[in-house]
Amino acid sequence: MIPKIKWSAKTHRGLLREENEDNFLCDPELGLFLVVDGMGGHEAGEVAASIACNSIKEFILQIKDKPLKRFPITYRKNFPLEWNTLLGALSYANGKIIKYAEKQKIMFGMGTTIVSTLFYDKKMTYAHVGDSRLYQFKNGLLKLLTEDHSWVQEQVRLGNLTPEEAQNHPLKNVVTRALGGSSKISIDIADISLENGDKFLLCSDGLNVVVPEEVILKILMEEIDLDKATEKLIQETLERGAPDNVTVVLLQVFFEK
Repeated sequence: MIPKIKWSAKTHRGLLREENEDNFLCDPELGLFLVVDGMGGHEAGEVAASIACNSIKEFILQIKDKPLKRFPITYRKNFPLEWNTLLGALSYANGKIIKYAEKQKIMFGMGTTIVSTLFYDKKMTYAHVGDSRLYQFKNGLLKLLTEDHSWVQEQVRLGNLTPEEAQNHPLKNVVTRALGGSSKISIDIADISLENGDKFLLCSDGLNVVVPEEVILKILMEEIDLDKATEKLIQETLERGAPDNVTVVLLQVFFEK
């Protein structure tokens, strides 16, 4: 059973980019929410992001209520159904992007980051590739649930950069994983137990690269209304120069008593 989910989403091309290569998908009936950040010239990033959104929803609709023996990909018996669902959906989207780029040579090198969530019962499964992020906002705290697949994050992990140095590093936008980057895609996946009223923030790096986490937290604490909070996060990004596309999806979970 999918819990009741209130949501708000907004995307903006920013102040320096001519096109918006970000995208998002919000489908409370499927319990599916995701943010993608496309990359590649000749509008390739925009196309990759669109393919990702459409393919993931298509895959999940295909397997809805499908017996496991008819699951369209190899089913990992050591993983729960929801993990198999998201892993399968992201892998399916990855293949679709690669095939499209192979047919349309001008799209060579197209790809997209993704952060995705799937809600069921009192749990949320989340999976990501790249540097789009998922935060949990609860009890006045903002917790980053994902770890960026980026060059600077690898350097932080190795001890070569501090988090502060990574924030302002000229290579901070270089990702090490993306859908469309390889047929053997590595996907990080996990799940979390839910409580009534839990809030989650999905965003492209256009938000967190320019807006410090303490400012994001302040906005979420001051603004309870999801639509107003989403608008304020976008506005804060614009006021700080918004050099990249920015997308924000805010969610709040409720359980029937």
